[in-house]
This record gives sequence, C-alpha cells and structure tokens, in this order.
Amino acid sequence: MAHKAVEIEPVEFMEHFFPLPWEKMPAGNNPLGMCIPKETIPRWSASVFKDLKGAEKLAEKEVQRRFVAAIRTSNLAPGLSFAELQYRPDKGDISGQRVDSAFFPAGREPDDGRPHWADQLVPVEFKIHTRSKDPFDDGPNSKLDADAEPRKEVRGQLIDYAERIFRYQHRTALLMLLVMGRRFRFLRWDRSGTIVTESVDYYENPQILCEMLWRMSKLSKEELGCDPSATRINADDSLYACMDDVASPVANDLDHSNRVLDEMPEAPYVFRYVRDMFRQSLAPEWPRYQLEIVDGSQKFHFLVGKPLFFATGMAGRGTRGYVAYDLLRKRFVWLKDAWRAHYELVDQEGTILRQLNEDGVRNVPTLVCHGDILGQTTQTPSFWEMQNQRPKESVPAVQPLGPPPPPNVESSSSPRARVPEPRKLPSGSLGRKRSWHEMEEDNTPSLSGKKHRTWEDCPLRRHMHYRIVVEEVALPLKEFKSGRQLVSLIVDCIIAHMDAVKKTKVIHRDVSGGNILVLPHITTRENVLMVISRGLLADWELAKPVSDQQGGPRARRLERVGTWQFMSVAVLCDMCKVVETSDELESFFYVLLYYSIRYLRSNCADVGAFIEHLFD
Repeated sequence: MAHKAVEIEPVEFMEHFFPLPWEKMPAGNNPLGMCIPKETIPRWSASVFKDLKGAEKLAEKEVQRRFVAAIRTSNLAPGLSFAELQYRPDKGDISGQRVDSAFFPAGREPDDGRPHWADQLVPVEFKIHTRSKDPFDDGPNSKLDADAEPRKEVRGQLIDYAERIFRYQHRTALLMLLVMGRRFRFLRWDRSGTIVTESVDYYENPQILCEMLWRMSKLSKEELGCDPSATRINADDSLYACMDDVASPVANDLDHSNRVLDEMPEAPYVFRYVRDMFRQSLAPEWPRYQLEIVDGSQKFHFLVGKPLFFATGMAGRGTRGYVAYDLLRKRFVWLKDAWRAHYELVDQEGTILRQLNEDGVRNVPTLVCHGDILGQTTQTPSFWEMQNQRPKESVPAVQPLGPPPPPNVESSSSPRARVPEPRKLPSGSLGRKRSWHEMEEDNTPSLSGKKHRTWEDCPLRRHMHYRIVVEEVALPLKEFKSGRQLVSLIVDCIIAHMDAVKKTKVIHRDVSGGNILVLPHITTRENVLMVISRGLLADWELAKPVSDQQGGPRARRLERVGTWQFMSVAVLCDMCKVVETSDELESFFYVLLYYSIRYLRSNCADVGAFIEHLFD
C-alpha cells in the first residue's frame, strides 16, 4: 500500500507526541497536583542557531556541520547523544544506505561514521534549502505528498530509512527530523502512514525547535516508539549465550531428505535445516531480542535474531517471520510478527488456526500461542479522522476498533491534513500483496452531490500489533525436489483447503506460492519408517467463513487483499466478488504452473517472458 501522510502544526505535534514530564505523571504520584510552573521549561537564546542565518545558501554538509554544532553547544537534547553517520554503510549491509545523523541513548553514540540501524533512536536527515528537496507541500491547494520527481525521490529516501529501522528494531513508531537549510519538519512513522509537521524556519523561530528537542530528550524509549514487549539481548546477557549454544551444530540432527529410517530417532529430534536457519539468523550485525506474547492467562517468551522473511514497504502489515527458540518448551518454532488489520469482524489468525486444529483439519500449522501486543495500534488514522470529521448523515459500514481519535489541541490556526490520491496499480514482483484501494480513486459523492472527505472514507488503514507462533518450521515451496513432489505438496494443501471448508466452514482466500510450504516429517507407510515431506497450507489471516446460501457473507474488510499473481480471473475481473472454492482451486493451478515453469525443465522457450506476461 502506498504510504500516506497527514499534516499538523508543530505545536500540536509537540503537545501530543512530546508531552511534558509532569504531564505524564499520574495525579496521585505528583505531590504538586500536576501544577508545576511553566518556568520549568528552559528558555533558549534567540541566537542558538546564529551560524545558520544563511543556511538557505549553504551546501548540505555545511548545514549539517553547523546544525550539529548548535545541538551540542547548547545541549538542546540533554540525555541523548548526537552522531554523524553518513560516511560508511553498516557492515554486511549490501544496500549501502546511510542516514546523515541520528540521536542515540546518552553515551552510546557510535564513532565509526556508520548508521547503526539497530541502535539509533531518532534519525536526522539534512537537505539543501530548496523546494525540490522538500518531500511535502504546504500549499493550500496542493497535495501534501508532492508530485515532482525530485521531491518524490526524497520522500522515498525517508521511507527507506524508516523501513530499515523498523526491520532491524522492534518498533511501534519512529520519530524523524528533517532539516532543509533553514527549515525543519518532524515526522512520525507507523504502519498506517506518516504524521508530518508544517515546515518552519528554525532561525526565525528557534524556540519551537528547541522545545521540541528538549521535550523529545525527556521521553522514554517506549514513547520514542520502541516496543516494550521486545527486550534487547546484549552480548553479555546469559540469553545471548543460550542462543549461541542452541544454534551450535548437533551431530544427531536429522537430514530432511526423503529416505527410509532404520529406527525412530530419540525425541526430541531436530531437523538439521531448522537449526541451520536459526544459526543463520544470528548474524553479528543484527540485534537479538526476547519477544513476549500473552495468550489468555499464559505468558510466553521467544528468542529471535534476524528475520528470515520481511515484507517490504512501510505501510501495511509489515510481516516478519522468524525461526525462534521457545524458552518454555526448549524447542524451535516459527514466529510471525505483523500489524494485522484492526476492524470489527476481522478475526485473529490464531483464532482461526486454533479452530482448524480443533476440527482436525489436515496439513495446516499447529498453533502454539498468539495474541495482540499490549493494545498497540497505529495512530495516524486517528489524526486523519480527527481532521476530517464525518457528517451526521454518514454512518460507517465497518467500525474500526482501538483508541478514539486524539483530542484536538488549540493552536493559532486550524491544522491541515491532506492525503494524496490513491495511486494506480503498479507492476510488482511476485508475491506482493496489494489492495484494491491502490487501484481506484474514491469518487463517492456526498448526499449533497459534492465530494467530501469523511471518517469512513479514511484511506489510512488501522493496524494492531500481533504475534503468532506455530510448531512447524517449514521450507519454502521452491525447495521441492521433483515435479512429482511438487504435485504432491499442492495436493496436500488442497486437502487442507477441503477440510477447512467442510469441517470449519472457512475459506483461505489467499492461496499463493508463498503460503504453500514444505514440511519434512517422520511417518510410517506400509510398515516402513521414513522421512517424507508434505505440503502445509499456512497464513490464514485473510480467511473468512464460507458464504451462507440463504444470505450474503458478512462484511470483513474494507479492501480486497491477496496475492494478485495467483488470483482467479473471476476475482480479478470483479473485485467485489465473494471468493469461492472454484476461485481457490484456480489459484492452486496457477501455483502449480508458476513453479513448474520456473523450476522444472520444460519446452518453454523464454521462461522470464512467459512469467512476466502471465503473472505480472
């Protein structure tokens, strides 16, 4: 989904995201009854940025040098350290990306000129003082996300930085400072979109930037967007050594190739590829974490390193998949961390999977635990809703859950919020999940006959942080060994689909190559003990109940999602169509065709052209 922005005034941004220390204190714990005088806020010299008076004519590096000097000289962010990072990329980072500067915890700033994506708290990017380097447009009749190509490139650069930090760290949000010559913007990123302040001249108005930086330095890591349910594991922690220990090769780990066994291995056994995948996730340049999941009355903890899978882009579910180590059961499991759609009638994937397990559905993952994480939801949609109040006659068809919109903050003028028009469907790589909202503009008129932005028209989707853990650590479908095995794996998943429809009355709705997995296991066939692989139909987050013949299906989601390359022709031609078993069977056929053409020998003269023509 295209990332979208909402603009508010700096004062409103500061009051909501940079609360004063005493405003965060419960009244019962505040002996002054929340009445700490405003004089507590420092006052800064009007000349704090005196060396940047002519910043609109300076080169980017010179603006950065003088700005950094002003931050350090006046100690504008006490409790945080500021570092310049633009000289070299991180070790092992083939992307070569590097942000100009960043704030770090006090005393933990790097001195090697590398970005250290795993450690920075607030990135800072510098640009020259020109309209073409401002990714946003404050004009009253213009779109906030500027269309000019140079400005789009800058915006894309900032999105890349935010995405990278979300990938390395466990985040609920990210604050970012953009300095363009003599002007600045603060940005706040989450999985729904971006909240951005209006551009302000910090030389003419130094107090607002100084107070924002001072308030920011008083925030906790959680308030800065770090996820409190994810605990960083340092190199001197016992859990760090535990991860190294369980990742070490073990002589009696099993090979997963199909073969006959002489005897049943001693339990608990581990397939070698599972331990290898966990060991590969312990890359030295990636941080390690202990993740917490509360499922009912039980609390579970899992150790993870680098994700083996991560979705690209900032907006959307941001799914990451890990081979994790279960501290309670002392075994490897598969953990998925995502930001699920957060609306009424949208079930958690774990709720669906638990029912499938209870109903005896074959060839689906086995649930260990799942749960929403500390009620963490994206906040950007709330700001859009607050600034685009729905009219009384407008009643939303699907009510979003979560906290109400934040209270309005009085300011000198009403804040503006503009959201760019949805972009048209781009050509994408295989497996990218795109929404119908990306294809069409919303031209729905109001009751008066005029177009208006309403609460129910909000183009920003609300997401809830969610984790699910299953027993099976499987291999991707591309690891199949023969055409016969490929067919067998897909047949196993068709059986899973059939069982789900007949026993649990749910339909998957996202049959694709990425959701069909290869699971080696030990079984007995005709009294012969053997290792053999079976297909596993995974990722049931989009599943919904089968339509009742006597009534239409209940509304589940505000937009069509799925893997476009494997959708049936009928669904592609009518995006409002209810997905049926016939559509899913057609999707299975496309999976078989794609993997056969791409990975098996055939008489296809140009495989790349065939795949691009049929699937992309």
